[in-house]
Amino acid sequence: MKHIRRFSLCAVICFGLISLTGCYPAYGPVAATFTSGSDVSVFDRTPQMRIGSLLFPSTLWPLTVGDPKDLGEHAYCLGPLVPLRLMETSRGIIYTRKVGFVDIAHIRNAVDLTYYANGRLLAALKEELKHLTIVGAEPSVYNISIDYPEWWKTLPAAQKEQLTKQLAGRMAQQMADLMMTWHEIITWYGYRPSVLIGEKWSAFSCDDMPSHFIGAQVAGQFLNLPPEQFEQSVTKALSKRLVELEAVEPEQTRQAVDQVKGLWWDSDKQDLLRRQAETHVNGEEMHPWLVPAQSRGQQSTVLKLPGLDDVNGHDCRTLFRVEIVPNVLEAYTIRDDLHTSEDNIHPERDFYHLVEHILNVEAEELKSLNKEKP
Repeated sequence: MKHIRRFSLCAVICFGLISLTGCYPAYGPVAATFTSGSDVSVFDRTPQMRIGSLLFPSTLWPLTVGDPKDLGEHAYCLGPLVPLRLMETSRGIIYTRKVGFVDIAHIRNAVDLTYYANGRLLAALKEELKHLTIVGAEPSVYNISIDYPEWWKTLPAAQKEQLTKQLAGRMAQQMADLMMTWHEIITWYGYRPSVLIGEKWSAFSCDDMPSHFIGAQVAGQFLNLPPEQFEQSVTKALSKRLVELEAVEPEQTRQAVDQVKGLWWDSDKQDLLRRQAETHVNGEEMHPWLVPAQSRGQQSTVLKLPGLDDVNGHDCRTLFRVEIVPNVLEAYTIRDDLHTSEDNIHPERDFYHLVEHILNVEAEELKSLNKEKP
């Protein structure tokens, strides 16, 4: 028992030290994924995922507010503790007047996933592979099937190269959002990145969803740069993007959080009252939420990722098919709610049913909560 207590204490201390540096271990096993001997050494590991922040203060976690003027330098992380993000401010909620709350960690995670997925997709398309595997931060695996149309073979080399780069980039942005959405789904169902950290109370938080789009959009500008230049470019572009979205000072963010107390989150329940549960697997627009007291009747900026319907004049919507191998215990409950016995999850078919189920459950819980109140 003494050894167990010592081990637990060491684990807590190590996690605390890692947290202070802003670098967090990958949520799941960091596994290599190879594409038929391609030289993709930069992308041979799933990038580390940073731990996001709650939209509200709780007993276990204080409210972490970010400063848009002090974001540090972005660091694409290839594996556990490499490199330590000593210069990166990876956590914190920031309110913006155009897209509401954003989470810096989720933005950075989407940035890195986009860069990672682009490298793998680009290598696969160049070799005209028909199957590709991408490993997520969780134990889940994403199997991508590529169906090349007849016109693909007739493209001139220069035109095919240009199309391949654009196609890989757009698909990478969509994959990053898809992977982040799957993370929200499984954490709502109870998946824990670690024994100590449960994330159901923050699943589909309104700050997470626009952050995924913003991260994918920022990364999409620099996908063909080498890692060091990519990091430098993202550092500047992220600060610029937050200025465009009219990010506010930390104290104003705290005020915005307080203004939705009892509307979007509950202090007694210490949980969200509203979740932005939605999916964009078919290219849907996102309409972020603005704090009513801050918006003054203005509408939020609509966010949208580039589609595959027109890539250099070609309709590429049917090229890719994605299946998720869950590899998490929560998949049993997810399959029950989908009324299916299939092992794999098909995002285009299943995500809509899952988010609808989540919203229905949350609505019933909110009704029960309101009945309990005097």
